[in-house]
Amino acid sequence: MILVALAAGWTPLPTLFSARSAMAALPPASQFFPDAATAKLAEAAGRGDAATVRQLVAAGTNPNALGTEGMTPLLFAIASHSKPGAKALLEAGADPNLRARDGESALTMVASGTDTDWLRLLLAFGGDANARNAIGEPILVNAGLRRNADAVRILLDAGADIEATDDSGSTVTLVLARMNQFHVVAYLLGRNADALHRSPVSEDAAADYIFHADLDPASPLSDWQQRCRQFLLSRGIAAPLAR
Repeated sequence: MILVALAAGWTPLPTLFSARSAMAALPPASQFFPDAATAKLAEAAGRGDAATVRQLVAAGTNPNALGTEGMTPLLFAIASHSKPGAKALLEAGADPNLRARDGESALTMVASGTDTDWLRLLLAFGGDANARNAIGEPILVNAGLRRNADAVRILLDAGADIEATDDSGSTVTLVLARMNQFHVVAYLLGRNADALHRSPVSEDAAADYIFHADLDPASPLSDWQQRCRQFLLSRGIAAPLAR
């Protein structure tokens, strides 16, 4: 199996919630939840008060209540950067796969972020590693597009389909090969990714880039490209015709 330093060369992108918190403080929960008990639940989760979360849910407050702007208590805890509060909600029955009005869920939101501890937490409580975001894109492919190597590995370890495709028919391996991210392509090949899968829309395959992408020989990615080539050749996969 090809080994790869997964963290090399990847640029983090801000999540929606981190961007919101950078601009302004999160509004109080009462702005999202007209029901006072639900607002108290969200506030408790947001400040990491697990005991109060358990008490309120035991008293009948719904941990999956939908508020305005698609907010849920779990999303409020995530927006508040409160992992203890989110864990308490999950333990009390919050659904990490619950879709808000915009079609996103807590899981799809954290999968597009950079703090993979959130992703691990939600997957541990039943998050679907094969979920798709609001535009129908597999979260695995989205993690590749965002160059989040840790998220790619975590999702695969949790059972994500390595050959899942977006609406263009592109797999995560093809997406990463297009971006010359051959250090992660090598990792995916080691997990039996199909380098010959060809998008029916763009008609390209990861193998096209592995054999024909023109990289600076001094670039570390060029070395990883060569390793990918050797990997394919050792398995009887010859270079496709240049397109």
